[in-house]
Amino acid sequence: MSKLFKLKEWLTVPEAAKHLSGIFEEGVTEADVLRLALDRHLKLSVLFPNGMKCRFGKLVAINDAEYEEVPSLNGNGVVRLYGGPVLHSGGCETHVLTLSDKMAEVRGIYDLPMIGGEELDVEHAYQQLIGGPEMTRVAIDCAFVEGRDGLICQLCEHYDENPFWIGSKAQLAKLEAFFSSGDRGLSKEEIEEG
Repeated sequence: MSKLFKLKEWLTVPEAAKHLSGIFEEGVTEADVLRLALDRHLKLSVLFPNGMKCRFGKLVAINDAEYEEVPSLNGNGVVRLYGGPVLHSGGCETHVLTLSDKMAEVRGIYDLPMIGGEELDVEHAYQQLIGGPEMTRVAIDCAFVEGRDGLICQLCEHYDENPFWIGSKAQLAKLEAFFSSGDRGLSKEEIEEG
């Protein structure tokens, strides 16, 4: 094991694959690392160097969670509506994530708990690496991250708010501002003509 590795707080997926290859004395690919994370054998983390908007929440056991009972749509019985996303394990509802109404910002390294959209994103990356099928499922409750203190955060920034996301409204606004600035030599009519 290199001295530099011992000093690192975290590894990229390619670095993790290389490190695991040395430990197992056999080839480990990036796809293997993602599969190990999806199968809950290792924990993936994400770095937010620029911060990310979120809502903080805490996990409450399903039996202790508050709920409201409403008539089912088909009229047969009632449905429980909980105050947050319901999490499943082994096909059973186990916890409810109660979320704050206040927005906050997270910065730094957070773990992926694999309870929402983050699991689908990793599955999508895995399928791309192995040449698998396109992922068509979507996560209704967004993606979640977990802090070192165990606090769960629901990520709230929409792609359209990110000027670095290709095709976002924020990127379009940035491009429009660039082309409409006086020092670019283009008039508004020239911009609209394309």
